[in-house]
Amino acid sequence: MSELVSWLNSWGNAFVLFAIRMLIQSSVLILILLLLDWVLRRRVRAVVRYWIWLLVLAKLVLPPSLSSPTSVVSWIGGRLPEATIVSFMPVLPDDVQEAAPPAALNSMEMTPSSVAPVQPMVLPTWQALVLLAWMAAVVIMVVLLIQRVFFVRALLAQSQEVCDTLRNLLEQCRRHMGVRGVAGVRLTSLSASPSVCGLLRPMILMPEQMARQLETPQLRSVLFHELAHIQRGDLCINLLQTLLQIVYLYHPLLWLANARIRAIREQAVDEAVLAALGEDAEEYPRTLLSISKLAFGTPSLSLRLLGVVESKRALTARIRQMVSRPFPRSAKLGLASLVMVLVVGAALLPMARANGSASSADVPGASTAAPVVPAGSAGPDAGTPVAKTELESKPATEKANPPEAGITPRRPFEKQPVKTLNAWVSLKVLEECVVTLDGLKPFSDFWARCRWRVVGLLSEKQTLDYIGGRLADKGSLPIRVYIYYQPETGSAAQRLADAVMSLAREAKADMDTEVHLELTSWTGSGESTFYLRQGKIRTFYPLPVLRPDGGSPLLASGLVDPNDLEQHILWRLTMPKNVPFNFRVEYDDASSKLAKQVADTARAVVKRVGLTELVGVTGALVEPVPETIFLGRWQAVAKGEIERIEVRSAGISLLTIGNETQWVKAGVTLQRSWAPTTKEMIVDVGEVVVTKNCCAYRGSIDAEGHLILDRGVVYPQGSFHLSGAPRMVFTKVE
Repeated sequence: MSELVSWLNSWGNAFVLFAIRMLIQSSVLILILLLLDWVLRRRVRAVVRYWIWLLVLAKLVLPPSLSSPTSVVSWIGGRLPEATIVSFMPVLPDDVQEAAPPAALNSMEMTPSSVAPVQPMVLPTWQALVLLAWMAAVVIMVVLLIQRVFFVRALLAQSQEVCDTLRNLLEQCRRHMGVRGVAGVRLTSLSASPSVCGLLRPMILMPEQMARQLETPQLRSVLFHELAHIQRGDLCINLLQTLLQIVYLYHPLLWLANARIRAIREQAVDEAVLAALGEDAEEYPRTLLSISKLAFGTPSLSLRLLGVVESKRALTARIRQMVSRPFPRSAKLGLASLVMVLVVGAALLPMARANGSASSADVPGASTAAPVVPAGSAGPDAGTPVAKTELESKPATEKANPPEAGITPRRPFEKQPVKTLNAWVSLKVLEECVVTLDGLKPFSDFWARCRWRVVGLLSEKQTLDYIGGRLADKGSLPIRVYIYYQPETGSAAQRLADAVMSLAREAKADMDTEVHLELTSWTGSGESTFYLRQGKIRTFYPLPVLRPDGGSPLLASGLVDPNDLEQHILWRLTMPKNVPFNFRVEYDDASSKLAKQVADTARAVVKRVGLTELVGVTGALVEPVPETIFLGRWQAVAKGEIERIEVRSAGISLLTIGNETQWVKAGVTLQRSWAPTTKEMIVDVGEVVVTKNCCAYRGSIDAEGHLILDRGVVYPQGSFHLSGAPRMVFTKVE
């Protein structure tokens, strides 16, 4: 049940974030089109305005992450407002230590009969409840749509054949307009206005009373009108409107946009009828008045059929539109009008900022996106930058942490408690650029609970301009600036630190600014591996970490849900200490197809975040060893850290400590999880077993059938690294 709730929470979070982003972007588009339509209403034909309004439907089927240098967003150099979702995921207090205290060791002591710990109950988030409510509403709307379909089928079943005169008139009108695929025309007593239905075999429904009372020229105009709907493909567009209205039923402006599309569609059809009538076009407005006297009823929802008369108000507007402009000679869009629609679409549809803007033109391979993601490296600079086109609406909980009363720095650039900070900028100095990240509240000194907004790969000047802007914003103070560097970039880092302090003095913010320089020799392990075995993906982490999208469940060692694959890739990609590195997809023969999907996904994400030059993707087909080869009891050949290890099925192992250490007494048996890769096994020991830090053991079977254990560390990107401890050899015992 917890897995189902976690799955629902994850999808609920993704749904709410997507819905808010699409709501913001489509609302902006609709408001712009309302203004544009008001300006163009007397200057261009209805067919042009209709195609411009169809951009709303195109927007709703395109991803909100769509970007283009032709968009208005790129011209103005900004972005639309971001969606901020507050997550109610419980967070540990700041005073929790990374290593468990010695008192906690008693809870780790187990005997071979011990059972695995009980997993905590997962409760549904409000995003999950919103998703369930939306699904219920969609189901109701779909049921109504299906009911409407059966109603139309019943309407057709009860209709009657028309006389030869009306049938011949339809054939004449069809040839005149060049319309194909019309099934015919039938009479009905259940409809008050002419209409057309049927996607594959369109059928025109004519009210019996109207067929008897209208004269032949008037009937000809009515048939022209319905044939114009068929010729223009309005039935398909109307169905698309209906489906999108169901999906985005929560969107108030979409209901308004659909009403405008229907109204302008009728005006465009009127133009087609006037063009088809030619010299007799002057009679068409009078025909509409005659039809309106015979028709009755009120306008219904968007699920209705396409007809001649929808409402008195709409009819009045249509007649006013016709008599206020010259009658058109053609109802086609035209080349100039098509170019106009394409230009409007290119300017308004992409609403995400395009990569490669001028702000980073001087940084080779720089990414100009600004993602919002959780941290993921072993230190307070840890960050998981993700292209903002992916996660611009997915920040973690951002609650204001007001400074604690009475806590103020005593001298410039003094370090302050993390809870007093209002901004935290992390800078990683590389040879040609600076990885710049901006922290998101609530801040934490524990790297696994940090989240960052990635500003991008900037030049030194761009970095200083950005920090200068933060210092000028009083709401960003107090601010902490961490500058990480390697030996070869030490002088550049010192120069950057001096410049930041100078900016702080100029802004009179030196009492509220911290500047820290830290040498870091680790820039990643060079490789990040996904293990594919029997069609399943497995990966490893030093400990559970926050997802880049801020949802649940946390990312942890074990099997990877294919739906979460991008989250795992993004987490590794966007840690500043990880790159450059190489994604390695290690797979068996049964996972060849899945391996290609994983590799393609990794390449796509790498390209999307702008790290193609820093991150590679390779695959390796291996011959896996059976998982059962590790099962059983193993006794150490020589005295060492581990005296015995029992590997059980279901991922359970029992380790009996050999040499007494500062952290665990000799003879203590601990239950720990294990998982196979393709040719090896990884035993997740966790913290305070034989060392102060998190550690793991990698096991393999040698040619003589011995189990070989190497102690090491699982780095944050999911690779195992030896710690230099002596190798342990075990022999199997019955």
